[in-house]
Amino acid sequence: MSLKVQLISQEKVLLTAEAGEVLLPTSLGQIGILPGHRAVVVELAPGEVELKDGMGGKIIGSFLVTGGVVEVKEGSHILILAHAAEPAEAIHEERAKEAMERAQTMLREEGFKDDLKYVDAAAALERSVARLRVVRKHRSRTNSNVRSTEQE
Repeated sequence: MSLKVQLISQEKVLLTAEAGEVLLPTSLGQIGILPGHRAVVVELAPGEVELKDGMGGKIIGSFLVTGGVVEVKEGSHILILAHAAEPAEAIHEERAKEAMERAQTMLREEGFKDDLKYVDAAAALERSVARLRVVRKHRSRTNSNVRSTEQE
C-alpha cells in the first residue's frame, strides 16, 4: 500500500505521485505520514516536504514549502496546499542568502517601529532560513551521493 500525494501551490499543481512515507514540517515540528495514517488536518510551517519510497527509504522527492495546510484523508491520500512551494533543486542559495540579509536588515532598521513590519520581516526571515536549510541539505545529500558513486 502506498500514499497518493498531491502538492499544490497557489500557482499550480507541483506534484502528483505515490510514496511510501511523507515527512512534513508543521507548526508543532516534523511529522511522518505512512500508509494507513488516520485522517488529520495540520498547519504547515516553512520547511521541507520529503517523499520517500518506504519508511526510512530512499528520498524520491524534496520540496520547500513556505507554509499552508496538509490534509491526510482516509485511504492514504495526502493533499498538501502550500502558500508557495518549489523543488529543492530549484532553490538558489545566493538568492536565499540575500533574502535572509534583507529580512535581517528590515528587522534591525524598521522592525521595532511598526508591529506589522516586524511581523512581515520575521516571516520573511523564517522563509529564507527554511530555504537555506533545504538547499544546503539537498546539496550535502547530492555531494554524498557523488562521493559514494566515485568510491565504487
